[in-house]
Amino acid sequence: MAQTPALDIEVRFPLGIYQGAALGRVELLPSPARLFEAFVAAAAAGPHAVRAPIDARSEEARRLKVPKGTTVLSPRDEDIVALRWLEEHEPLGLSLPGAEPRPCQPERVDRYRVKAGISNELDDFEPRVAVPGVIEYAWPSAPPNVEQRLALLASEITHVGRADSIAIVTVRSGTFDPASPNALALHTTRGRGTIVRIPQRGRLDNLLLNHIRLTCVAGKHGKESKARPADRVTSPLLVGTGERRLAPVRGAARWPYDEVLALPLKLRRQHWVLRREYRVPFAAAIHKAIVRTIGSAVPEFVRGKEGENPLRGPGHLAIQPLRRRDQALVAFAIPTHVSDADRAVLLEALEDGLVVAFARRKIVLDPPIRESALPFWSTRNGLMQSAVPVVLDAPGYPRKFPWTLEDATLCSIGYAMRGVLERRDTEPSSGVPQLEWGTGWEFRRALVDHLREHCGVRARVKRVLKSPAPYFYKAREGELIVAVDCVVDLGALAPEPGGFLALGKARHVGGGLLEPNGSAT
Repeated sequence: MAQTPALDIEVRFPLGIYQGAALGRVELLPSPARLFEAFVAAAAAGPHAVRAPIDARSEEARRLKVPKGTTVLSPRDEDIVALRWLEEHEPLGLSLPGAEPRPCQPERVDRYRVKAGISNELDDFEPRVAVPGVIEYAWPSAPPNVEQRLALLASEITHVGRADSIAIVTVRSGTFDPASPNALALHTTRGRGTIVRIPQRGRLDNLLLNHIRLTCVAGKHGKESKARPADRVTSPLLVGTGERRLAPVRGAARWPYDEVLALPLKLRRQHWVLRREYRVPFAAAIHKAIVRTIGSAVPEFVRGKEGENPLRGPGHLAIQPLRRRDQALVAFAIPTHVSDADRAVLLEALEDGLVVAFARRKIVLDPPIRESALPFWSTRNGLMQSAVPVVLDAPGYPRKFPWTLEDATLCSIGYAMRGVLERRDTEPSSGVPQLEWGTGWEFRRALVDHLREHCGVRARVKRVLKSPAPYFYKAREGELIVAVDCVVDLGALAPEPGGFLALGKARHVGGGLLEPNGSAT
């Protein structure tokens, strides 16, 4: 792929640490919107800013009761032209350093407290990210006057993200090759990668408006009585921003899900629902709440039924309560084939969060955060372990051949990855013999042998010496089931490690979730 002329913005963190958050989660690297905010801060509060009067007749000035003649720091006209150019042109992508940014948990002694007190280990904190090297952001090639003003503003940027994330920013003309090994391009479609914010039209005006609000309201806190505290200064952080998927330019990755909607639990005291024995019944209660919220015309992938019959194939919505990076959330994994219309129905039902009735309590979930299903976990380890026991058919000798727990686990992997296997087998270049999908024990044995011999899938299984009842949702009369803990290697089925996947008979309702093996997730 040919290189494209671009405006290169290089960001280097001398301390090797970045600290910031957006969309309710820790940022592994500063989003283009975060970098844009740093440029606006340098233009509006740096040495190049000028004093400008506030229009006392404006609606915002009247609401804040701004006295006539009040002035605030404001960007110069030429800086506003350059910043508007940035928000009106979407970035092309970015290039990472040779080493990938990794999250790290800081010591809690750097948290300042006004009063001494006992700190709960589960209190919210914001992990830092180790960023080795330079991150290069690429925008389309800019006019000379825009490049000159942005280079001048870049020299005044002291930090990107939190104030302790000291940064050195430079601007120059260059090129961007989306096919290079360390390049990540921005995509508008769903799929693998990471969801990041980008600036759009209106972002500059929104930031400057909030700058005026903070300037005019500053100093008024603490003047009211304790019974009636002063109004909080709020900033609509997402106004004037859009979401894009950041991923390498490669062929479409084969994975059962292409998007995850993460709904954090609102109250920390309700995190007990994440115990292993509660996850399946809690996920079932969430499913009932979603169906009730949508009302009529529930999409088939949400209901799990096609008419009155169970939905066949890999297209079920997966609901998984989980903990990741010390954050409790409920993940809704959307299958790859789901149409935009059906996805919009689910998003509309979840846009204000969700209240779930469970165990005579009301569990409150915050609004969803879009994430990619591949990768979902931050890991380089290809081994995955079960966070919740996997419910399988009991081992034995059906149809006169042995059937072990490892066989049952591999068979469950095959059913969970059915869409991937069907696409893989139909590709002439894959070199994999054709596997005709079917039913019955003979097909299951053929599926297990296919996964072992041609896909390199492996599993290590240990039976749970307790009743499997808490870990499955529904079973047919007379069906023999067993619960196991397992460690699996998906082999050639996994394009990269850390994908969202669950196994077993309850994989769509809280059971059999896989997480990175041996990692503190």
